[in-house]
Amino acid sequence: MTKQVVFKNATFITADDFALPYKSAAELNRLFSLAFIKENADNLEFKGGRGQTALFSLSGENLVLRQYLRGGLWGKLMHDKFFIGAQDAHRAFDEFILLVKLKAKGLPVPDPVAAKEEKEGLFLRNYIIIKQIKNCADLSYVIKERHLSADEFTKIGSTLKRFFDVGVLHTDLNIRNILLDNKGDVYVIDFDKCKLTDLNRQDKDAMLARLLRSFNKEVRITDNAAHFKESDFALLKEAALAG
Repeated sequence: MTKQVVFKNATFITADDFALPYKSAAELNRLFSLAFIKENADNLEFKGGRGQTALFSLSGENLVLRQYLRGGLWGKLMHDKFFIGAQDAHRAFDEFILLVKLKAKGLPVPDPVAAKEEKEGLFLRNYIIIKQIKNCADLSYVIKERHLSADEFTKIGSTLKRFFDVGVLHTDLNIRNILLDNKGDVYVIDFDKCKLTDLNRQDKDAMLARLLRSFNKEVRITDNAAHFKESDFALLKEAALAG
């Protein structure tokens, strides 16, 4: 399902159905280069407070390149470096492999394209490329524009139940990591530091509580302009915990 290639100080992992015409190690290395992307890609834009996410079109595919950055005090000291022996040293590969597993289970997640670990002494830098999900918006955007319908809250909850049923522990389940497309389909994104495990009711309640907080936070930061009432969340929660 996946394969690894090595180029100089970098190791790459790709999906077997990797469709882009960038197969060799040197070509893969270029694909992760912002200089190469700026020169060859279309529709380039950057997202994220620290500009760590690039969205672009290349070779007929709409892609996302994300670099993994450290947060907190370590972020100020190390920025994008992870000690090679640390538990979180392989975040890109971990997320990539998890996405491959979730796709195999038929879950609505982004298609993984490739991941890269770049070695510098005793440290690694991590990068991942995934395919963009077409014609969608995250829930923070949607509730700025309109109310979600009762059916949409139920559909979101039912989708989350599919993830819960296979044991996905999402460590940052919030409205920016849930997408709604123009057909009404729901997707979940950003599986950094997430894992498959034996979920209990407390795990599920904690994820849903985090999601609810993100709805309420959006209402606060928009001075009540976001279209959401906490009573609406009951439909989502009921569907997520059904059965």
